[in-house]
Amino acid sequence: MLTFMRHPRIETMVERCIGQTNVDLSPEGRAALIPLAEEACRLRPDKILCSDLQRCQLLADAIALRLGLLAEPDPIWREVSFGTWESRTWSEI
Repeated sequence: MLTFMRHPRIETMVERCIGQTNVDLSPEGRAALIPLAEEACRLRPDKILCSDLQRCQLLADAIALRLGLLAEPDPIWREVSFGTWESRTWSEI
């Protein structure tokens, strides 16, 4: 079985087009890590793959730690790049 999880809320003051920009989790996102990791553990995964971006690795590591696994970050799992739109606000675009 394959299960996809999205990282928790990211740190941004305004809505931006974020794909491959390496932004941190918001305080709310960090608070959500433990409950999300515990929920994911109920699925009993035997492998944890993730993007190499910090926001994804934090969740993957929290899950892997609880299961005695190692998260496997790889840039192949990154969000698409939005090119010249990357990290710009929607109103700028």
